[in-house]
Amino acid sequence: MIEWPVDISFLSVVIALLSLIALLVNSGVAFLPPAKYASSSLNKNSYDEMITEISRVIREKQLYKQFDFNLKLLSNELNSNPGYISQTINHGLGIRFNDYINQFRVEEAKRQLRSPENKHLTIEAISELCGFKSKSTFFRAFKKETGLTPKQFIQVSKKSSDG
Repeated sequence: MIEWPVDISFLSVVIALLSLIALLVNSGVAFLPPAKYASSSLNKNSYDEMITEISRVIREKQLYKQFDFNLKLLSNELNSNPGYISQTINHGLGIRFNDYINQFRVEEAKRQLRSPENKHLTIEAISELCGFKSKSTFFRAFKKETGLTPKQFIQVSKKSSDG
């Protein structure tokens, strides 16, 4: 317990330490490396380069359209370690692998839903074309990425193209 009166120099030191901690936290400095990747030899500076390559391969080969697409399949495509790819996505982008892949799928779904050639397709059929295994996963991912349900997205897209 601190007794009063408190020495002003003690308070000055406490305030200085708290200010320093606040500056470090706000600047993104990590006090301890994440335990999951503490022993990894992957350098943080290589995240951007790897993310660019990961994204390029996923887009060019449209790997996200595969129902069974997973980290192991991606690592085989890139001739890389699944752990490094996972670490790059988790720390470089701040999201999980499945969420990252679902971003590609949702972008594809948005293109498909806007396309006049797909008016005859159901929302569920479009979700399957984009690689989603289930309707519920598609709806959840779509809402998370866009803030809208697929049906709302179609209505908003139609209004913006009509107007």
